[in-house]
This record gives sequence, structure tokens and C-alpha cells, in this order.
Amino acid sequence: MQHPGQKIIHRYFSVSLFLKAFDGLIETIGSLILYFTSIKTIDYLIFKLTSPELSEDPGDRISLWLVHLANNISLGAKNFVVIYFFLHGLVKILLAVFLLKKKAWAYPVAIIFIAIFVVYQLYRLSHHFASWLFVLTLFDIVVITLISLEYKYNLDKFKKPSLS
Repeated sequence: MQHPGQKIIHRYFSVSLFLKAFDGLIETIGSLILYFTSIKTIDYLIFKLTSPELSEDPGDRISLWLVHLANNISLGAKNFVVIYFFLHGLVKILLAVFLLKKKAWAYPVAIIFIAIFVVYQLYRLSHHFASWLFVLTLFDIVVITLISLEYKYNLDKFKKPSLS
């Protein structure tokens, strides 16, 4: 028997997975672009991006932060960011695919993976609050809840031996 809210939960679950997979795709592509972009080019692009704003408002916090970031980026830091976002994005894509295919093992793995990032994001928020990170953390908590509910609803199917 189907739980009354199961259809709605499944719809939200599916949408959240597509959003996670899309985000993973952006992270993976972005990391590859960053890999092939020299530090000199990054400096130049940030200079071009921030110059008009800083000439208008020399105290613009975002522009100043970007300039500071560009001036202090090292090859090691760049490589770390490339590897981090490539792997993070790839794992998101793979987990979304396996969850959409209803692979039983993917549910607990996804919950653990996302929970680790929630803990890290909460740690970051405790040191420096950022609205975008707060929203991302809330979204991740909702996704964990949806994955848990979807897993619970499908648990009987996972336990039955498949004839195919």
C-alpha cells in the first residue's frame, strides 16, 4: 500500500536529484575549465571584472574579495579547488543517477556523503556566516530527508528478490 504523501515526496525527491546532478555537472565542467586556465589568466579576468566596479565604488566588498583572492591564489590552491570540485561534482552526478535507478546501496551512501558536507558547511557557517551557504545547507538537509523517506518507501522492494 502506498503512503498518502509518497507520490509528492517522490516528485520532490526526483526534482532534488536533478538539481544535485545539474549542480554536479556545473562543478565538474567548471573544474575542468579552471584546470586549463592559467593563474595569470585568472588574475586578468578578475581585474577586468572588478575594475569598473572598483572605479565606481572603491570599497565594494565583493570586488575587493575577488582581487584579494586573485592576488593570493597559488598553483597548489588552484589544483586543490580543481580536484575538490571535479570529484565533488562527479560523485553528485553518479549518486543522482544511481538513486534515480533505485539502487538500494546508493541511498545510505548518498545520505552519508551529503551529511558530511552539511557538517562541513555548518562548520564554515560557524566561522563566517554566508547566506548562500546557509541556503545550500538547508537544501542539503531537505535532500537528506527526501532520500531517507524515498528509501523507507522502497525498502520492501529492495528486500524482495528480483527475478530480472
